[in-house]
Amino acid sequence: MAGHVDHQIDQYHLMRLLEQRATSEIYLAQLRNQETPVAIHLFHSTIENEDARERFRAEIEPLIRLKHPHLLSIYDYGEKEHIPYLVVATMAGETLRQRYPLESKVELAVVLDTVSQVASALQYMHEHGLVHHDIRPEQIWIDTNDTMLLRPPELTSLTMTTQFQEQSNLIEMVAYLAPEQRQGRPEPASDQYSLAVIAYELLSGHLPFQGSFMEVIKQQESAPPPPLDASPDLPPGINAVLSRALSKNPAARFPSMLSFVAALQDAADGKEIQAVTSGALVSSYQGQTGVGAPHTGSGYDPASQSRQFEAGTAASGKPMVLPVVRGPFQIRDLRVVGVYCAIALLLQGLVYLRLYNGLNDFVTNMNAQDPAAFSNLLAEYAGAMIGFEVITAILSFLTSYMTGPVFGAWRGTIINLIYYTGSTLGLLAVFLLIDPANQSASDPTNLAPGTIKFYLKIPSPAQVLIPLAISLLGSMAFAFVVGKVYERRKKRNLFISWGIYTLAVLGMILWTNIAYALAAPLLGNLQQTLTIGVIGQTPWISLIIVPPLMVGLEAIIQAIVLSHQRRRQASIQSV
Repeated sequence: MAGHVDHQIDQYHLMRLLEQRATSEIYLAQLRNQETPVAIHLFHSTIENEDARERFRAEIEPLIRLKHPHLLSIYDYGEKEHIPYLVVATMAGETLRQRYPLESKVELAVVLDTVSQVASALQYMHEHGLVHHDIRPEQIWIDTNDTMLLRPPELTSLTMTTQFQEQSNLIEMVAYLAPEQRQGRPEPASDQYSLAVIAYELLSGHLPFQGSFMEVIKQQESAPPPPLDASPDLPPGINAVLSRALSKNPAARFPSMLSFVAALQDAADGKEIQAVTSGALVSSYQGQTGVGAPHTGSGYDPASQSRQFEAGTAASGKPMVLPVVRGPFQIRDLRVVGVYCAIALLLQGLVYLRLYNGLNDFVTNMNAQDPAAFSNLLAEYAGAMIGFEVITAILSFLTSYMTGPVFGAWRGTIINLIYYTGSTLGLLAVFLLIDPANQSASDPTNLAPGTIKFYLKIPSPAQVLIPLAISLLGSMAFAFVVGKVYERRKKRNLFISWGIYTLAVLGMILWTNIAYALAAPLLGNLQQTLTIGVIGQTPWISLIIVPPLMVGLEAIIQAIVLSHQRRRQASIQSV
């Protein structure tokens, strides 16, 4: 595997081997035509069938959406000749294990800072319905500013088939595993157990349970952790907190990562730690969850956990899963963009066909003398125009306003560019295909209201392009700016979302009015038509309509994505 140095993995050039792990090798790599390096995790396991490929995707996609200051970001993933890989952020620094080898005793203040930073990342994952299940000193990266960054977990969909595990590696890995996790039932409390093992190790210089592989497992299942050596620098309450976090029953541990950190801090400050019996904790747990057995992740309720945070801990709100697609724009994203645009343009094309038929029939037969025939003609025209206006408004809304928050800045901008370009070409085709002889046979504009009057009075296609170009530039800017804002959001808040959309729509209003003022000489007397007047008023209407609609759609998408994540996570854990 080390022979992959100087090889190309899709668009990534592998420059040198950074680390050899039991399940993967990590290479320093560079994306083609970009200077910023990344880390490529190249796994030993191979993907041999579609079922394995789907499990890999199901496990990676929720992780790729996570963005937190104490999580190393996953940018991309892929497969090269059946070998799966991850693309992860890289930076100068070292692992927690490299900084503090076994038998190192670390000051309590440093341990508290380490645990606090890692716990904040784990709490964030738990609120997204995910369990890290791979908390070890090797998984915690310390950058040059002493910031703790949690590495992506080992992937269960791949490590189950890995044959590279040695006995020493197994002992080291199992030492950090909670009993229920070792039995294949990981849950948020399992991460708390693992982090408590790290805290114990840093404070004492050794693991709480030691010996052979089977001896460690037996102690984890039946023996309490030995108390830390008495020291003037170690308040006695620390033992009580770690003992609770290392409970055999996950229900007896702290209700959240942040409450575990708060208890550690209280103990360090010399505050009295209230003793709680395991029975009381189990009863409390049952009252919260409504079940008697520890849950396996699918029943985890982030909202109920957040209510148990310490009073001094600010409520962080609901997790933000938008944009659904994150990270730098990749070639594979063209598939997502292409499918979205193809569906939108297909629907728009059908509407344009209906518009052309209705418009052409109107200008061909508008001089009919039979009142009944003329009434039928107007009804046909009205149906074509209503369908055109309604479907176009829906598609424009979904493209202009939704793509940035859902797909991210660049993807949303590209979708707008493709959709509006295709839409413009379709509208020009409708205009150009209408028989000019029928247009000039008489002056129909006294009879033709609204949009049809606008099209029939256009002296050149350029005057169709100007309003559409104004809309295109405004929509692209909206998608890019709102997409960028959403890429940086960590938590969803109804009022913040409403404010973001309101400010963005106000920006579009200013742009539209300024653009039409500058384009006035080119539009000429077309500015006086009903359609141009309606276009000029649309942004002000949008200020009333868009924010509540967007907040509602955002809530629906959030619920769908979170539900999908929970189902996939439950599926992964059941494998």
